[in-house]
Amino acid sequence: MPNPTSPDPRGRTLVAFDTLLTLALQEQTCRDLDALPGPDELARLYPDTARWDKRLRRALRDRRRARPPAGPRRMTLRRLALVMAVLVLLMTCALATSAEVRYAVRQAVLQWTDRELRLTYATEGAPDPAALTLPEGFSDHYVPEGFVMDEENSLDYTDFFFHAYYDSENPYNTYSVTCYAIQPTGQIETFDNEHTVYETIDLHGIEATLGTSSNFDGSTSYYLFWEEDGIHYTVHGNLMLETIVEIANGIS
Repeated sequence: MPNPTSPDPRGRTLVAFDTLLTLALQEQTCRDLDALPGPDELARLYPDTARWDKRLRRALRDRRRARPPAGPRRMTLRRLALVMAVLVLLMTCALATSAEVRYAVRQAVLQWTDRELRLTYATEGAPDPAALTLPEGFSDHYVPEGFVMDEENSLDYTDFFFHAYYDSENPYNTYSVTCYAIQPTGQIETFDNEHTVYETIDLHGIEATLGTSSNFDGSTSYYLFWEEDGIHYTVHGNLMLETIVEIANGIS
């Protein structure tokens, strides 16, 4: 630690900056304390209120003594109407289990950039813990003939799964399925935009986004993604479009 003071070659005493700052803060603190009112000034500004407390307690005691004895009370029409209105409101909220009251996914937000397409979801409402996990047994139940799961590169959690597959006869033919329960904090998913053309298609009555891209070897890859009942779905692969759609329809 450097000394707070040290002589310079000319014989003068140099004071460290930290020491000067500490002295300045101490001086300012002393001035602030001196500016505070003393005991006499505080007594003048805030006199003793004990006598007012006694008068208040006496008034409350006299009021309780003058109150009529308890007996049957009749609820006025105005109070009855107010109570009924509150009950109706409570019953309405209790019975309304739709997305208007509970947690819901409002819309998918697509943000286009030069190289990628970013997908986020706007949510609303208080999340029910059950809505933030995937249903029991939820998975992709259709696997094309000849394809096997790549166990090392697949993941399974309560709120998310990623399943990768490859063709046992031609490992260059691959596809993947991603599903996750949309969280209120929001997730960001990106897709290739530099070499992909996107369009909207109908998938078993659900509006889905289909991206078509050309690979360097001349094959075609597809990105198919959509949202349904608070769950995001993505099927991506270089298979035929009919097979991609069949895989998508087999997720439940």
